[in-house]
Amino acid sequence: MLGFEEKLSWHYLSHRAVERAISSQCDNYFICDFEYKTVDYLSIQSLFEDNVGRFIRYRKDIYDCDDFALTASMTLRILYGNVAVGMAAIRFDNGGAHMLNFVVTPSGDIVYVEPQTNKLVLDENFKPYFMFI
Repeated sequence: MLGFEEKLSWHYLSHRAVERAISSQCDNYFICDFEYKTVDYLSIQSLFEDNVGRFIRYRKDIYDCDDFALTASMTLRILYGNVAVGMAAIRFDNGGAHMLNFVVTPSGDIVYVEPQTNKLVLDENFKPYFMFI
């Protein structure tokens, strides 16, 4: 992981830009800071390569989706500082619930990431009901 900072090109977002992006997805959210740094869409996968959650084994109710999402958010914040990676509690169209990570891109898009695999979520058959960054 040494040298991780050099592999990414950073962009900066204001609280207002982050709020516009998140509020377009969800009515219930909490934004903690006034400025965030982020990466473009093509660099999100590289950003999540440094998530230590990939070394942790899933254990139902002990270490599951919410724990993976928290680990990813905190790991990336520790490594990169105030990065625009948050957590989204979602409800699938079929009624099931889950926790994902999300990244706010420089263009204000929200990209979801499955924290248990560190892969981008391309099939959005869900609606976030709470987002936290």
